[in-house]
Amino acid sequence: MMEIIRLSEQEGSLCAVHCLNALLQGCYFSAVDLATIARQMDCLEQQRMAEMGTNTAEYQSFFKEGSNNMDDSGMFSIQVVSVALEVWGLTLTPFTSTVAPTARLAREDPTSGCAYICNMKEHWFTIRKIGNQWFNLNSLLAFPELLSNTYVSLFLAQLQKQGYCIYIVEGSLPQCEADTILKTMNVTQKIKPPLLSELQECSQTRQELDDDLAAAMAASLAQAEDASTAPPEGDLEKALRLSLAGSGGAEGAEPGGDAGSPDEETRQLQAALELSLLQPSTSALNNDQGSSDQQETLDATALREKRLAYFKNKPSPDES
Repeated sequence: MMEIIRLSEQEGSLCAVHCLNALLQGCYFSAVDLATIARQMDCLEQQRMAEMGTNTAEYQSFFKEGSNNMDDSGMFSIQVVSVALEVWGLTLTPFTSTVAPTARLAREDPTSGCAYICNMKEHWFTIRKIGNQWFNLNSLLAFPELLSNTYVSLFLAQLQKQGYCIYIVEGSLPQCEADTILKTMNVTQKIKPPLLSELQECSQTRQELDDDLAAAMAASLAQAEDASTAPPEGDLEKALRLSLAGSGGAEGAEPGGDAGSPDEETRQLQAALELSLLQPSTSALNNDQGSSDQQETLDATALREKRLAYFKNKPSPDES
């Protein structure tokens, strides 16, 4: 139900435009409209200053200062906002006024009014009654904030302490869909609306976390792929590694044998040579190698066979 309430999204420094459209609950003003009003007011002010003479110090100072009704960032003065609202038959009265009866009544009971416009430096926003409930229509919020009747008074007091100037909107606001619907029902709000800047920071942090997670997963997949494509350990390399390992040599020793004794080392070397003879030679299986490579392979095989025959014929220490 809250989506029927219009909350102009923050765009640059055009807070006055957002404030007016949120007050009227429609796209009634643009930056061009307010800029046109500001230029008209500048011309009127310049004409009045020129009536006292264009050579006066006051006129020269006024001319050098430039416009007091708008700037390049999109900031508009309270005078521009007041003139814009006059088109709708609305007027603004300072909340702290001591002469306006509506101001005194508003200070006693803020809910007696229909809306307030708040301004501090370049920021403008609206607090307005829609239906039977009050809403904070600050364009810096992600969505409208529901205000209880009791909190309206406290909220206005808090804004005054923060340095905001508060203006009472007097007159009849134009009819809007949200006002018509909410006059027949009340809405509830369980979550306080966050600032748009907080949502952007959360979104940026979430994106950074997603990037870090994606990078970690990519690195993990790359390591797994490298491990799966690594060549398996050959039988000869495995036998030699076991024979050279200190305590690992005991796995290939016979029961009761000493893993570090010369006889055990001889048996391990003999086993390694037997495995090397059983393993096909890469160079012997390659038909593209030259005759010299094949001869070297045969010589190496013959040498291993002679060494193996030597170890088999060699008497053990127990027999000698």
